Amino acid sequence: MTRFKKEVLKAYELVPEAYRQKCRSYKKFDSQTYVEFAREKEDLFDKWLTSKKIDKNFDNLRQLMLLEEFKQCVHLDLKTHLDDKTVETLQDAAVISDNYTLSHKRSFKGQNFNTSSGNYKNQSTERTDSKPVAQNKSQSSYICLVQNLILLRRSH
Repeated sequence: MTRFKKEVLKAYELVPEAYRQKCRSYKKFDSQTYVEFAREKEDLFDKWLTSKKIDKNFDNLRQLMLLEEFKQCVHLDLKTHLDDKTVETLQDAAVISDNYTLSHKRSFKGQNFNTSSGNYKNQSTERTDSKPVAQNKSQSSYICLVQNLILLRRSH
């Protein structure tokens, strides 16, 4: 590959967050076979990992997945703060989160935040029906995470 071609391709690369969003939101088209869908999903996942410089390292992948799950469980302001800090490990995210919460004198006690589905629920506005919407989404995310980790382990 020529230097010029490499530079052109690099200019069109997305930032890691864009690859993450594309990977997480990609859905199967009616016209696609499941093999095609799986191949595209895998390609998007690999681009996300490459953009985060994971390099098929299990510990790096583990931290990336744990950190993403952690960010889905915190208040949107805190998630934005963590994203601005470009935190790399779960431990760093926890320390920064505690410091942020203390310095902003903010208490999230009694509130349930789920930024992944866009739901913000205060205790007084919690759903009263028995539909486990968030639970099903988190379970499927967890299953997807475990499957990806198993695939990564097998490739070593």
